[in-house]
Amino acid sequence: LSSWSTYCEHGMAESQVQRFHWNESLPGTPKRLKKVHSFMVPEEEDASIHLDILDDTVLLRIFKYLTPLPDLFNIALVCRRFHELKNDERLWLTVSHRSTQLKLPRTYPSLEDAVSSSRPGDTIVLEPGKPHVICGVNVRWPLQFVGGSSLITETQLVCPGGEYESGLECWASCRIAGLTIRANPLASCLSHHKGRLILESCALRNDTHPLEHLCAPIRTSCDSTKERGRISVVETRIEGGAKAISCFAGERLQQVRVIYTSNSGCVFWFEVGGKALTDDGPMK
Repeated sequence: LSSWSTYCEHGMAESQVQRFHWNESLPGTPKRLKKVHSFMVPEEEDASIHLDILDDTVLLRIFKYLTPLPDLFNIALVCRRFHELKNDERLWLTVSHRSTQLKLPRTYPSLEDAVSSSRPGDTIVLEPGKPHVICGVNVRWPLQFVGGSSLITETQLVCPGGEYESGLECWASCRIAGLTIRANPLASCLSHHKGRLILESCALRNDTHPLEHLCAPIRTSCDSTKERGRISVVETRIEGGAKAISCFAGERLQQVRVIYTSNSGCVFWFEVGGKALTDDGPMK
């Protein structure tokens, strides 16, 4: 909480603290009060003043100056209220195609612009409707990508890249939820190089191709024994290619579960790592 403590100690400068002296001879005149920002509290209660007296709007404006990782994550541990504010949508970044929305703060016309303007730990929300075109977007710090609709088919990322290109290049831990990612033949939806990659309630699709035995919606070059990387896939539909994921030589699929449905195809749950897992964690 170093950044938070610095703000609390130095944010309220002496110029911001004003004392008001009241004529106590007049009937009904209150005791001397001290004004901290816009809040009036009796001077004898100074020791109990804390940030919880601020309303949500003021706290969110303060939180915007904090780095999401680790500052906001540490703030979420303070109390339930701070935990809820940390997940407030007003702290998120938005990708939108609508010109009227681009006038709003923290709103960007493309995913690449949002990623380059983000900070470690940020959440990026993609607006549903028109597909978002991506090609080789490098993610160098931990981020979370979330679809803006409850239906994953309404928020789409399209990768028109050429052979062996990927829509997202994950060089750090990422969580992707509620999105449909579609890639051209011989390209991949995601490439995982380092960190933890979590896919939740997504749909990955490679278009059909005569050489589809060379295709895989997910590619990973991460060696978990050296990079401590891992992939977790939860309730995700994967279509196209000869296999769902192309793994590094030492990696393997674990805890695989598949549900076959007539409408959605195959829905997968699995882990990718270099060590076999048990209920108690990795086997030694």
